[in-house]
Amino acid sequence: NAKPLPRDELQEVLSGLFPNVSTDTLEKILNLQEHLNNVVVDSDAEKEAMQLSLRKIKHICRRVDQNPEELGSIIHNCLMTSFLPELEQNIVEKCLARCGIVTNDKKFFENFFSQQYSFTEDPLLNSCKRSASNPLLVPNVEFFPNPMQENVMRQVLVSHSVGERALLITGYQGVGKNKIVDNLLSHLNCEREYTQLHRDTTIQSLMLSPS
Repeated sequence: NAKPLPRDELQEVLSGLFPNVSTDTLEKILNLQEHLNNVVVDSDAEKEAMQLSLRKIKHICRRVDQNPEELGSIIHNCLMTSFLPELEQNIVEKCLARCGIVTNDKKFFENFFSQQYSFTEDPLLNSCKRSASNPLLVPNVEFFPNPMQENVMRQVLVSHSVGERALLITGYQGVGKNKIVDNLLSHLNCEREYTQLHRDTTIQSLMLSPS
């Protein structure tokens, strides 16, 4: 495995890739990376889940470039903190606090709902729309969104607009994950294709088997 870049070199690379992300924000992200690297937990898997790899840092920087005020929430989503055991969640929160990264999702949602955000009027929709090569595969669904679902669609749209190619939406059965994606694809004029994944799925099977 290649050795990680020294901090000063990594900051220089990130500054070149994301010139609009402030030096202060990059400092906070790299400070957090160091804090999480020094965390001691019971298993390697739990420690790995809390690591900020270069891929995760690039994802965070892409999102922060568009929404700098949401740094804390973006980091939580990237680390999937809600899936970690309670002890590890508390460790992440303490590390964020030590690095001066505020995470106030309650205040964010209060502001979000008070602004009466409308997904269909989001200017990003027009910039991300495509010309479908197979219009028959573009979903056409009846959808009645609520503010929480609109926020999920907004998060997916923002991630897509900054170049993310793979996204994971989690939730209990029946909460509307497929409906949200179908509605988003409908507005973006994008085709939908299903692929069934299971524990025996391989890259080769995904490439050879028709979806």
